[in-house]
Amino acid sequence: RDLIEHLPAGVKTARLATGSFIYLGKLEALMGNYDEAILSLKQAESISNQWSVLDGKVEACDLIASYYTKLGQHDEAESYRNRYYKARDALYDHRQLMSMNEMQFSNQMRRIDQAMQESLQKQERQRLVSLVAIGIVFIVLVFSAVLWRNLRKLRRSNATLYKKNESM
Repeated sequence: RDLIEHLPAGVKTARLATGSFIYLGKLEALMGNYDEAILSLKQAESISNQWSVLDGKVEACDLIASYYTKLGQHDEAESYRNRYYKARDALYDHRQLMSMNEMQFSNQMRRIDQAMQESLQKQERQRLVSLVAIGIVFIVLVFSAVLWRNLRKLRRSNATLYKKNESM
């Protein structure tokens, strides 16, 4: 018990301390020392309240209520049973909220992935259109060069024929 109380402060150590006090309380109860078990469990509940370790509080209050029932102290048992229900409901609400947050995060990530895929597809289409446009321009340039060369030959040939016709 003294070792547990001297753990450094923090959420991880609070969870460790809560679990340690709960197991210490269970051991005391197995030996029939319900009063000592309840003291250990109350320390677990106190640490759980201080550091918001809801699952520890749920278990501690449930065990305290059952031990008070075994001792015949039904008013105290009822008080801790109500604390147990409140803590259990708070834990359930917390888990639901976490689940909803995870779903929202997952949906946001899915939307981001979808936007990235659309962006990549758009970029690929633009690249393809650019390549096709460059290809068409190249074909037009080659065709124009061939036409221009043939037109030059035709003009020379016509000029030669005109000179022959004039000289005759």
